[in-house]
Amino acid sequence: MLHHYRNQQSATEAKPVSSNRQEEHDGSPALKTGADFLETALKGLCLASLICGQAAVNADDYVQSPYFKGGKIDSNFNRYDNGDFSVNNFLWTPVFKGGAGTFISENGGQDVNYYGGYARPLLTQPELGELFLGAQQVLQGDRIATEVQGEYRLPNGLGFGGGFVDRSQSVQDAQFAKVSYQNQWRDIKYIVSSQWQGFNGRDYGGGYVAIYNKEWLATYGNDGEQWRSAFGYIAPQITEKLRPAVEVLYIDNSIGKIGADRTLMVSGSLGFSKGFLSHEATLGRAMGPTGMQFANPLGYLNTATDPTFNRRAEVWEIGGLLNFRYINTSDASGLPRTETFEANIFPGQILGIDNFLGSIFVGGGITSPNGTFPYKSTSAQKNQNGVSGNIGYIKRFGHIDTNVRVQHDFDVNDTQLYVGAQYWL
Repeated sequence: MLHHYRNQQSATEAKPVSSNRQEEHDGSPALKTGADFLETALKGLCLASLICGQAAVNADDYVQSPYFKGGKIDSNFNRYDNGDFSVNNFLWTPVFKGGAGTFISENGGQDVNYYGGYARPLLTQPELGELFLGAQQVLQGDRIATEVQGEYRLPNGLGFGGGFVDRSQSVQDAQFAKVSYQNQWRDIKYIVSSQWQGFNGRDYGGGYVAIYNKEWLATYGNDGEQWRSAFGYIAPQITEKLRPAVEVLYIDNSIGKIGADRTLMVSGSLGFSKGFLSHEATLGRAMGPTGMQFANPLGYLNTATDPTFNRRAEVWEIGGLLNFRYINTSDASGLPRTETFEANIFPGQILGIDNFLGSIFVGGGITSPNGTFPYKSTSAQKNQNGVSGNIGYIKRFGHIDTNVRVQHDFDVNDTQLYVGAQYWL
């Protein structure tokens, strides 16, 4: 079961971005400065991507170009039960990951528009180290949220970085600086970082640590306003299709000055296929808003209020055979706000069918309660549970993956439609 876009705080989020007492201030000069800074940063990112793109186009085979190999163009459309809809599009390549999206309200609410990207200008020159640059912006009426990040890593793994977040109608701005080190011992990779963070007028110290190999992953981090930990396991290949994988992610936002949700998200699949459950993707969620993991770039602007192009994979996208996701969100006191369990099964794959029937999935979900924040359905009443069923398919035709899902909530009698496509470069 899917949660409603506007009211869902992602389990990968960095911080609460708004409170019940959203404080406004005269931010006009800061707004102009932040907007100008972001415009300059985005122009720089675009220039870097154009330079890389020109080199790729001039290559004999752009598919084998280091700038495009393994990349994709991702687009999806989601129509909600009340008539609202969202569109999200992004380019995902080894050198640039960025895009834009919009949420259109048909019921009197303000539309939300967002765009941004991350670049690695030194991709083909590893002897110079690695440079990570990112900028994002969210626009909703007069409200503007801006984020800029950057980090340079020496060839020996030592990195230095920093960034800021500016929110026009909230005092919950953020600034940070960090020092990190990543390396490998035998088949074990590790990352250690130490950071300073200024958030809502307070200074915090903190840091993150991660250790992983091909099968196991474990992380922990604390930045003063939240702590988070992740565990991941990817089994060796058992059969051609059977390869179980699981990720457990816990984020506690209740420890800081603001105080907010605690979220537990458990995702798993019997048919691991890289992507969402890969350790590289997990690191993006596990290393916090300052992690700057290019494999899965996530920053502070990564919530329902401040969305990002880097969407979370839907349950049917995370693998084959059987996929599931469980989310438990509680408030600062620990009282549950909502529990959601979703699962999808591919009957044809289990039966060994490799044609189109093998791409069809069926599934459902339970959300309890369905009418509290965040809730799945815009039609649900407060404290009303929700049970849904869905059917769809996900299949590649040549270079294009397509997926369609129709979902119906039986308790409130509404239907949602999701359409997505990915063009693999």
